[in-house]
Amino acid sequence: MQRVDGCEKALSKYPEIKILSKNQNAEGSRDGSLRVMSDLLTIFPKIDAVFATNDQSGVGADLAAQQAGRKDFFIVGVDGGPDAVKAMASIDSLFAATAAQNPAGMAEKAVQVGNEIWHGKKPKLPTVLIPVKLVSRDNLLQLQRLVRNKNYLTLKKIDECEKNCDRN
Repeated sequence: MQRVDGCEKALSKYPEIKILSKNQNAEGSRDGSLRVMSDLLTIFPKIDAVFATNDQSGVGADLAAQQAGRKDFFIVGVDGGPDAVKAMASIDSLFAATAAQNPAGMAEKAVQVGNEIWHGKKPKLPTVLIPVKLVSRDNLLQLQRLVRNKNYLTLKKIDECEKNCDRN
């Protein structure tokens, strides 16, 4: 729910943006999102953007849009997963971006914080934020050149590409 709360907080700064629906439960799955998005596409003739709480939900929303013949909005997901990368590589997809998480960095930080607590050092803050990187069509090609295995992006590889990849 933190993703939803964060999105709503960010969007609240833009009163001209109207959230069309936030009470539908796609269960974080491709099939659930396909079902929910199919219904929303029927209800709302105009949609500008979709925030998917994970990439699988984004892929399901994209599939619903393709089935409905809708191309009038874009989709943003969260995770940086292989299905989002594949969708963004397709010219027919509405999937525009994903926030790539850093599972290895999360585990490393968890061990570090756990070790510090074990040794009597309390964390400065009760919540530790791990940065994400935006992966979009703008940097996807460069990332794919760098990452031979196109199915998995790590923040280290994204950072490396941002420093060294040809932007042409």
